[in-house]
Formats: sequence, C-alpha cells, structure tokens
Amino acid sequence: MTVIIVPHIGISKPGKLPTDMANPSKEILSHVGQYITPDEWYELSQAVNAATNRHSYWTHPCGVPLLVRTLGICFCPLIYVAKKGNEKIRADVFASPVVQALNKKGVKVKDWNPRTKFSAGGLTIEVQSLLGTNLKKALQK
Repeated sequence: MTVIIVPHIGISKPGKLPTDMANPSKEILSHVGQYITPDEWYELSQAVNAATNRHSYWTHPCGVPLLVRTLGICFCPLIYVAKKGNEKIRADVFASPVVQALNKKGVKVKDWNPRTKFSAGGLTIEVQSLLGTNLKKALQK
C-alpha cells in the first residue's frame, strides 16, 4: 500500500491544491501521476478547491468578516466556523463523483487536512498495491 500526501500550495488558509499536474516544480504530482490521470487530478483538485472556497472561514459571514466588523472583539464564531468548515470540506470532498470513481479504481482519497501554522496540510491518497491484492486473491483460492 502506498500513501501519498499532496501538500497545499501558497500561503492561503485553509489551503489550495495545485491543479496542473504538468508543473515540473511539483515533484509529488509526478508520483501521483503514476496512479491518477491528469484529467482525474484536475477534477479532484477543482472539487477540493471549490469545497475550500465554499466553506472557508474567510468567506463565511460569521468568520473573518464578523471579526473585522467588530474590530476583533467577537472572535469565538470564527473558531467555530473554522472547525465546522473543515468537517464540511471533508464531507464535500468525499461525496464528489471523482472521489467515488477513484475509490472504485483502487485509489482511495483518505483524508484532507487544512493548512495551519505548523503543517502544510493537504490531501492524503492511499493506493492499493496491485501485487498485494493479486497475491491475496491467489492465496484465497
């Protein structure tokens, strides 16, 4: 079993995934390219980035906009929205059609983690070893 973690790019939080697999500066994407086609990766990264934009505490009315309007006094809703936003992003990512198709193919999108001060976060992908599954099938017969 192979586990690949694709980190977020840039400094924005909760994070964005690179969409272009052909970018030579992203060495990890060449490793992902062994298991996922560029079109599948583009759809997957677009689904993750769209979910991030939709549920981000930067855009939610009770997140950063409320913090700015109250001059930093009201920060508790920001923490709540950030915590719930991460759960909603994960739910959207796992419900997307491209993730379902990849799961059928043997490429499991295992987790999504936000970018934080101490971690780059990213998307965790788990690939089943074909040799291992074929060996298990042969042993079961």
